[in-house]
Amino acid sequence: MKREELKELGLTDEQIGSVMALHGITVNELNSKVSTAEQQATQYQEQLDKNQSELDDFKAKSKGNEDLEKQVTDLQTRLDQNKTDSEQQIADIKKSSAIDLALTQAGAKNIKAAKALIDGESLELAEDGLKGLDDQLAALKESDGYLFGQSEQITPNPDGKKATFSGNASGINNSAPDDATAQMIAAMTSDITK
Repeated sequence: MKREELKELGLTDEQIGSVMALHGITVNELNSKVSTAEQQATQYQEQLDKNQSELDDFKAKSKGNEDLEKQVTDLQTRLDQNKTDSEQQIADIKKSSAIDLALTQAGAKNIKAAKALIDGESLELAEDGLKGLDDQLAALKESDGYLFGQSEQITPNPDGKKATFSGNASGINNSAPDDATAQMIAAMTSDITK
């Protein structure tokens, strides 16, 4: 979202500042989530590397002892399973963060609601992003456009009418001097104003 785009929609500088501040808060929240996810991924990887190193040392020390070698084999199996699980968790975190970021960049008003309509299982995590996300976003914008920011400006008062509190919204003076009702009201209210 750029200031120029908002200016083209007819927003004032004050309104643009407010919109950009709100957008900045959302982007900062997502950046924080991405940073946290990356830290978690790094911690998982460091733990896996440490476990593998300890297991390799243990293997080297246990040569010749069958019971110990069986324990090492069992530990290796569990480590491999933990590594697979951790890699899956890392991939899920990356996928979720990429979806959140894409929805924010697409102008989603409610990321949770829009995300619920995205089929995450059909998306494939690749080096350059999520394959299939752009197609799903385009389809979602078309089917549920209310979840995204407005692309066309709506004029707040298309007929140029002003709000009145006297009961005549059209601004047209419908009372004629010879109108009996108007004369009666004028006669009744003339005593009150005196």
